[in-house]
Amino acid sequence: MIKLQTPIFRCFIYSRYQCSLILYLFLTQNGYAQNINLDLKISNAGPVSQTVTNMGHFGVGMTPFVMDRLQHHQMSCRYPGADGNEYGAWAIWIGAKKITQENQYYVSSGGPWRDDDNATGHNQNRHELFPTTAEWDSVWVVNRGDTVDIPYWPRYIGVSDQDIVSRYNDYTVLSVPDHEPLYLDIIQVTYAWSGLEFLFHQYWIVPVRDSLTTIHVGFFGNMMIGKCPACLISDEFCTYDYENEMILIEDLSGGGDDDIDIGPIGFKAISDSTDNNTYISYSDRDGIPPASEYDRWRLMTDTGIDHSEVQSTKHGHFYYGIGPFGPISTEDTLHITFLQVHGKGRSGMYDNLEMAMILRDQDFRVPSPPPKPPLRAEVRNHQVTLDWRALEIENNPEHYQDQFRQDNDPEPFAGYRVYKSTTSKNGPWTLLAEYDRIDDQWDNDFGLSYTYTDQGLLNNLEYFYTVTSFSKPDTIFGSASKESSLDGNAIVVTPGTSAPDKVGQVAVIPNPYLGDQKYYNLNPRWEGIGSLGQWSEENRRIQFINLPNPSKIMIYTLSGIFVKKIDHDIKIVEGQIEPGIENWNLTSKANQAISSGIYLFTVKDQYNNTQVGKFVIIK
Repeated sequence: MIKLQTPIFRCFIYSRYQCSLILYLFLTQNGYAQNINLDLKISNAGPVSQTVTNMGHFGVGMTPFVMDRLQHHQMSCRYPGADGNEYGAWAIWIGAKKITQENQYYVSSGGPWRDDDNATGHNQNRHELFPTTAEWDSVWVVNRGDTVDIPYWPRYIGVSDQDIVSRYNDYTVLSVPDHEPLYLDIIQVTYAWSGLEFLFHQYWIVPVRDSLTTIHVGFFGNMMIGKCPACLISDEFCTYDYENEMILIEDLSGGGDDDIDIGPIGFKAISDSTDNNTYISYSDRDGIPPASEYDRWRLMTDTGIDHSEVQSTKHGHFYYGIGPFGPISTEDTLHITFLQVHGKGRSGMYDNLEMAMILRDQDFRVPSPPPKPPLRAEVRNHQVTLDWRALEIENNPEHYQDQFRQDNDPEPFAGYRVYKSTTSKNGPWTLLAEYDRIDDQWDNDFGLSYTYTDQGLLNNLEYFYTVTSFSKPDTIFGSASKESSLDGNAIVVTPGTSAPDKVGQVAVIPNPYLGDQKYYNLNPRWEGIGSLGQWSEENRRIQFINLPNPSKIMIYTLSGIFVKKIDHDIKIVEGQIEPGIENWNLTSKANQAISSGIYLFTVKDQYNNTQVGKFVIIK
């Protein structure tokens, strides 16, 4: 018998299905990438940096329209850390039969990642899992113990140090060729912990229209492993571990990366049933699985493969899954867990596998990091001062206790770390300073501090900072030091000078603005990128500097045609300078991108003084 979770999401399913199905019947294949709320986050609480999407796949490099949205985001999975070795992408597959159609085979998949077979002309785009258009149907990040009201999971409480929560289905987009949906809602939660070299991927699979039987769930992937660009060399091999019922994918010798210490990656399927089995299969050399539903079903369910010789070529393509489950009615929820485990060599991976299974048996109760320290910033000319001293009304990380530590240390807090990024609130981060207690045997005994001043910064540009707290290791549990979330405490600051009282020194930068310059590649970035890592027209930026606060900016073409009005009136925040800058994304009052040319501006201050100037746009 499978364990069926009480579906706390049930009351949200039917009404959403009924309205969204009607809406998406009108979407076309060419348009759906622009009409759904694609999103991704990076799981980086621990040593495994993993890209997680709300499209049923992990990593990038899937179908071309997804790549278009993610063209500036190249990381799939890296270990150890964001600068570690690269691991390829994979996607969930779900195969089943509808009880009313036992001779029909259905497979809904989050990949693979090629749109068509040029040799046959047959469309191979089998990316069939998508979120809805709802703004909240994105990828949620919840830290341990935090409570978040996710619309389909009210009062969700974070389990791991970093939970990544998303939802998608196989019926939002019905225009994928050869796709017949199972009408499934899938809720996916990835668990990550500081210091632990593995991730858990939890799935709650809910049929919303038809009762299902003979359900199989697994991963299909293209696991290129290495230090890029050497990782593009195909020299990987999949093996099967009978004893642990898991797949193991390793980088073989050769391929130009033998001098790099590259650990394996393993996947283990875990269910609450004892009546199912795990199995492994593989695709052909090009990594394109069969096109027909029946042949895909065969790929998922063929348990007669000799697991010691599962791959005829060294390309890292694999299918690995678990099943069968069922029957399951529309009143049921199927709960499946996949473990993704890394390590330094085979021995390190198996040590981590043992730790991961102990953690699961303990219901994911693991020593936790201290809470994040409160963080404030005071900006000045070319500098910023960070302050994380806890006030009496604030949660002091130095006072936290952890009931899940096995060493029963009453004071597990160890110290603080200060980081900086010139890219985004998601890093990458550079460690600036570490401060730790001097009354224990751990770390460097630098002593605690509560302020840090970073000098020599460029004015009017954004910088990102975070301060974390970390714990002592738990030697009884075998757990390393735990550190609070970097991203969860990140702030953005803009150093500069105070706004002048009157107009007179207002200027535009850059001037001229050169449209062929990749301003988002500057360090720090001048122009940002969107949530999916892609630059677009709306990210263009020029900046008016030395503005009185308040003031009014009017922009015209050289011939006097009105283009845009910008009101500069910034509320002063305690500890911050009174800002004298205003950004403009080069769009008109009609929200249209402006063309190349010479433009005039006027700035009027609160005393009705006016300054006139001009700037040049070259696209």
